[in-house]
Amino acid sequence: MFPDLLRTRQGAVIGVAILLAIGAMVYLYADYRAEAANHRQTVLARAETILDAMGAGIRAQGRMGQQTPERLRTVLEELGEAPDVLALKVETGEADPIVVGEFSESFPAITNGGVLEDDTWLAITRTAAMRRGGMGMGEDHGDGRGEGRGMGMGRRAPGQRGMPPSPFTLGLVLDTTQMHEAIRQEQTHFALSAAVALAAITLGAAVMLSRMRQKEMQTALAFAQERAAQHERLARLGAGLAHETKNPLGIVRGLAQSIMSSPETDTESKKMASEIVDEADRTVGQINFFLSFARPQEAQEKPVALDSFFQQFLPLLETETAGSNISIEYATNGLEVEADEDLLRRAILNLVSNAVRACGSEGVVRIEAQQRNGWVDITVSDDGQGIAPEDVPHVVEPYFSRSHNGSGLGLPIVDQIARTHGWELHIESEPALGTRVTLRGLRPVQ
Repeated sequence: MFPDLLRTRQGAVIGVAILLAIGAMVYLYADYRAEAANHRQTVLARAETILDAMGAGIRAQGRMGQQTPERLRTVLEELGEAPDVLALKVETGEADPIVVGEFSESFPAITNGGVLEDDTWLAITRTAAMRRGGMGMGEDHGDGRGEGRGMGMGRRAPGQRGMPPSPFTLGLVLDTTQMHEAIRQEQTHFALSAAVALAAITLGAAVMLSRMRQKEMQTALAFAQERAAQHERLARLGAGLAHETKNPLGIVRGLAQSIMSSPETDTESKKMASEIVDEADRTVGQINFFLSFARPQEAQEKPVALDSFFQQFLPLLETETAGSNISIEYATNGLEVEADEDLLRRAILNLVSNAVRACGSEGVVRIEAQQRNGWVDITVSDDGQGIAPEDVPHVVEPYFSRSHNGSGLGLPIVDQIARTHGWELHIESEPALGTRVTLRGLRPVQ
């Protein structure tokens, strides 16, 4: 229950961290977009100011409703001296446009009142109405008949002409390098802020999860230590009980043998005494299995030549196949490993015994050793009945056995021996096809 609750809390922490990260990203991105829009709006406001100045300059130069192209160009050139102004244009319906600046030959074609942008500039146009006559301060009626106050309705100075009919088209191209640079800085600021926010949220969540995980591990360790202590107490009690049980069993076995050897014992009694001896031997064997599992030995490793080891060991293994059509095959390999010879013999004996029982009355048990990735693997395989897939994870648990005559301690003892050496026990099995049990990670003798 506690681990489930802890996992729920961990999920809540992760969920909150994700929501905080999303919220931070949305806020920072909105702030970035607002700053970028402000920079662009500043440039547009600057453009409107210059266009207003253009219109005012043109009206001021139109003395008494009369002006010359030179005066208009002078107005544009004065405004074009600003460092961010790339080009200015005045266009009327009566004469060629007047353009000054870098874009004098290729002023962008824009619809009146439109805006056109590039990576380094912004172009904008505006239609402005001018008034003919007077000081040029009035409105134009659209037909060239301006109304105005003052003088100058009659004579014109040489080279001068009246104000052309409205409307005028005013054009402007501004340098936006600084604007784009400022927007790039905002992008960098957004990226850095987002990275810092994500790092802070991730770090905070990691710290909380780490503390929760540490608490979970401390609790699990406390439970494991308590279970281990309880198991150790039970193992000691069991080992003592098993040791004390062997003595009376020895007495029972001796009495049964005496009955069997007595000339006065009838055939039926001798048969019953023989069964008592067999049952006592089987019980002692199970007690020895339990004692081996309850009191594991430390590995005393030394070089073991596998071919010599099995040459001496195979005759003992053949007793496992007595009375059956099961053969045991060993492939010589010339390998030498570091291992405790007695513990290795016990492990192989358990594996072969299991394989023989799995084969039933006939089959083949193979023992192979090979070097792989700098380590040596020893495999015992059979073509017997195999193990059900759902049972494979449990076969190394003490007393787990599907065999009616199995102790359920053979593979747990092999697994314990493997762990003592730092090896790995690997089991592959398919029902009706057989089983492969491998001791992996034996250190070869260099």
